[in-house]
Amino acid sequence: MYRIGIKGEKIIIIECGYDAFIVAEIRKISGVKWVKEFHHWELIPSVRAIPQLFLFADKFNFLWDFGVREMLEGELKTYNNNLGLNSKTLANIELPGLALPLLPFQVAGVQYLSATQRCFLADHPGLGKTCQALATVEHLDAYPAIVVCPSILKENWRREAEKFLPSRTAVICDNKNYKDINADFVILNYEMLKKYMPYLKIMQPKAVIFDEIHICKDKKRIRSVEARKLSEGIGVRLGLTGTPILSRPSELISQLYILGQMEQFGNEWQFLQRYCSAKKEVIGYDKEKKEKKIAWNFSGVSNAAELNEILRKTCYIRRTKAEVLPELPEKRYSEIEIEIDNLEEYQAASEDIVAYLVEEGHRDKVFLEETRRMSIIDRCDAKHSKARIIELRTRNAEHLVRITALKKIAVRGKLASINAWIDDFLLTGEKLVVFAHHREIVCQLADRKGAVKVLGGAKERKCRQEAIDSFQNDAGTNLIVCSMLAGGVGITLTASSNLAFTELAWTPAIHEQAEDREHRIGQKEAVNVYYFLGKDTIDEDIYSLLQEKKKVVDAVVDGKAVSILSGLVERLKTKGGKP
Repeated sequence: MYRIGIKGEKIIIIECGYDAFIVAEIRKISGVKWVKEFHHWELIPSVRAIPQLFLFADKFNFLWDFGVREMLEGELKTYNNNLGLNSKTLANIELPGLALPLLPFQVAGVQYLSATQRCFLADHPGLGKTCQALATVEHLDAYPAIVVCPSILKENWRREAEKFLPSRTAVICDNKNYKDINADFVILNYEMLKKYMPYLKIMQPKAVIFDEIHICKDKKRIRSVEARKLSEGIGVRLGLTGTPILSRPSELISQLYILGQMEQFGNEWQFLQRYCSAKKEVIGYDKEKKEKKIAWNFSGVSNAAELNEILRKTCYIRRTKAEVLPELPEKRYSEIEIEIDNLEEYQAASEDIVAYLVEEGHRDKVFLEETRRMSIIDRCDAKHSKARIIELRTRNAEHLVRITALKKIAVRGKLASINAWIDDFLLTGEKLVVFAHHREIVCQLADRKGAVKVLGGAKERKCRQEAIDSFQNDAGTNLIVCSMLAGGVGITLTASSNLAFTELAWTPAIHEQAEDREHRIGQKEAVNVYYFLGKDTIDEDIYSLLQEKKKVVDAVVDGKAVSILSGLVERLKTKGGKP
């Protein structure tokens, strides 16, 4: 009997007697396999397999069980609808529950993610992948949800969840709450998956978000194995990345397994054969067998257009800045919190500074008490005497030196994570400007990557302009590291629309000036500004004060920009050494 039917909910079966010609044609259908036990062929419907099956059935006059062909036609229509949604930058769906509105193209992204549910969100950096993923989980009511991300981004995910979905709870997994992970969003890094797996499974999550999923490109790595294990049985699986393919299509295989979409391409072997330019190569000679050693090479690319279309029909959406630029604000700010790796050194230095500031505060109280016994005129003379002014200036300078030293310790503790972030960003092929305050930090960041740099001083003047020209005009120069003072004024860096601060200045004006190296005439794209902040360090206080002062940045005191040093000193005193 020549019949096509269905087993269970979605497994298509093909039954026929043995005919060598027909069997050869069946084997051409994507994902088909012979099941010896039942003496029939089976396949899972996919965007490639369904049209192939239709052509096969019509060619050999196979009979369809009731409703099977209609079901597959519906599947095919869904794939084509997904392709339509994929190209949209506008959508008309409602997203109640969000505390902040999304941009139109982001709403369109949520519509596609909600329709496909197991897919890549591969928008260019700076287009808001995090908020789209959070909105999708909320739209589908897919709680509890797990967020797996690089360690550097855990706090950022918690803050974004709190900002967009304040009615939901979010918890970061660490050794302190090893078993108590009950929340709407449970956030952990890839390295912790194996340790937490039993507790994550007990949660029975409805959604999982894999941020920077491209780091799971090697299916043999522990993080890839554990990510795939976690995703099994979860309905909503979102893979966020700006670079799903770093160098070759074969890197998609592990990610497709994690998202549960490998079946759309038949199986792994068929994917390698069709999209990875599969070819045999001689890799050596076996002396014992007296024959050449042959191995498959899957490092190439083939049928790229077809691969892209299938991905977009099933599990992939990507928008570039150029496509959605009219909907973007002129500047987009992101704060990335980092757990410093020299916490003990930092805490010791912080305690010393606080003790010093408290002692200085005591000296001020003694002075004020002494002046209370004086007449009004004598009191004013005492407060404004030359000796007193010199003393205050000296002490402010000492405050600055000590706090600057603390900032330097904090940035050293951030360096490893910042370097990792820069490495990932540069994989996108986009250019990046990085600002730092300390000369040694500028050199360490630039020299590690062989990047150009901008420093102050007469000796670097010639090199400075060469570095700027190279960055502006050379397609191969993707990274420039600048001193905030030397690179923050008087130069143009419009070849990039991405800018990162590793350290914080004392005034908002310095940051505004640095940002305007990109955000100026000649810039055609929205500028994405990233701030790296050391968690539980002075960075958080400085950044908070900068935001407060930014509101009054136009206010000028004696012709000088507003400084945050005095406010920072008071915060350190009142917080008792716990910035």
